[in-house]
Amino acid sequence: MTYSESTIRSSLINILEDVEDIGVVYDYERWMTDWNVLLSLFKTEIENKDQLRGWIITAGGPPFWKEEIISFQGGDTGETILVTYNYRIRGFMGVDDDAGTEKIMTGLMMNVADAIKSSDDLQAYHFNDGVPIIVSGILEYRTLCNVLVHYAELNLQFQEIV
Repeated sequence: MTYSESTIRSSLINILEDVEDIGVVYDYERWMTDWNVLLSLFKTEIENKDQLRGWIITAGGPPFWKEEIISFQGGDTGETILVTYNYRIRGFMGVDDDAGTEKIMTGLMMNVADAIKSSDDLQAYHFNDGVPIIVSGILEYRTLCNVLVHYAELNLQFQEIV
């Protein structure tokens, strides 16, 4: 199956939107420097309470093409091109110490990771079992529009043979 930008992003946004209490999801980078713009883009209601909670899907760079000689079942080998695609999923959530939002954001990040790893759509594109789909991730505090937020990032890698 051949990847395309729209196929990858469409699969990822569908996966994220299926995660319970995920918040607002965009399949492209959103830029803001103003608190009111941030709220208009990412304010959502979870359990009858307004919260700042959002996720953004972006490409992590251009595809990487590499010639490979692969072995097939039965002992035959063949030369092919292996293409690697990199994507980044970034999430953030307003900090509320009394509500224990660090634990909530950790749970959300783990739920997103589990949804990605178990996705039939994405597994169909995962050629090399030795290369994980999620290659790295972080969870830390950051400032967004002068607001302290929990920040999560998952770096993804997909491969196909062309």
